[in-house]
Amino acid sequence: MTVSQPDHKKHVNVVGFVYKDIEYGKKFFKYIKSWNFDNSVDKDRNIILSIVEEPNGAFTFYIYASPYRKNLDKMLKAVAVENFIEKRKDGKFQEGLVMQMAYWHTTKYTDDKHMRDFLKYQPTDEKFMFVPSAKYQNSYRIDIDSQIILHGYKYAKRQDLHKYSTENQLTEMAKKWKD
Repeated sequence: MTVSQPDHKKHVNVVGFVYKDIEYGKKFFKYIKSWNFDNSVDKDRNIILSIVEEPNGAFTFYIYASPYRKNLDKMLKAVAVENFIEKRKDGKFQEGLVMQMAYWHTTKYTDDKHMRDFLKYQPTDEKFMFVPSAKYQNSYRIDIDSQIILHGYKYAKRQDLHKYSTENQLTEMAKKWKD
């Protein structure tokens, strides 16, 4: 994860996932945009960026589609209507299935001034730019054309998360997969 130096005057804070290859990052961000119906501005918070501070000071970054997206309600209502119609015909019932994709990574660094400044000065309910980036020698390259304007993010310390939060559930599943 890379974070620009906060620019509070212009309100152009930039956060980005770092990829080995910027072309891969562009493709991944195109996929993430699909969660927001291919729009670059996510006013409805269809995309969730969650930052969890671990007990050792490291950060885990999660990105996933919001389970409360408006189109999911429409889809589930359509399935319910179809079930009602079909059940009258021959007693059949179709289950609605929603699949959730989520990605996360825990950083190894614990003392990143830019990340601490971002968390300190970027309100969790204000917009910022989310971009793919790649590290080249001593600098980062971002792809501004792939940007997504997120209208907020989630932040919590691991010990403050609810047991059944998405972030804790994903982490617990990952532990079971390693065993």
